[in-house]
Amino acid sequence: ASTPNHLPPPAFYAADDTRTPMRISLAMVAVNLALNLVLIWRFREAGLAYATAITATLQMLLLSVTLHRRHRGAPPIAPAALRIAGVSLGMAAAVWLAQSLLPTPETWTDRAIRLAAAVTVGGIAYLALSLATRSSELSQLISRR
Repeated sequence: ASTPNHLPPPAFYAADDTRTPMRISLAMVAVNLALNLVLIWRFREAGLAYATAITATLQMLLLSVTLHRRHRGAPPIAPAALRIAGVSLGMAAAVWLAQSLLPTPETWTDRAIRLAAAVTVGGIAYLALSLATRSSELSQLISRR
């Protein structure tokens, strides 16, 4: 069998365990639906994004804990998770700074331009920070093309 990388689902698949990630994924669909219904009333459309982010984080944690309980030889996920979190926080800071420097949008076109600028700044920041930290995740993403 091939050596599993640091991402939980491929590690399960390498161990010929396809049921565990599927079961956890199905449970997360239910959690996501429940969170959507709860958070949408308080945060409107942002509640959907919060629910998705919370569910994805919970799924990653459940997969990681389950993987390490069942397969003690699996590589640790904490270093990659911390690196990704740091790069993501750096990207968020860059987007926040870009948004704070741009004028308040008055028209729909202004909002679209502001959004495009934020997405561009975020993408460049993420790429630059990933390269600066020598992120193996970035090279894996590029190699999948």
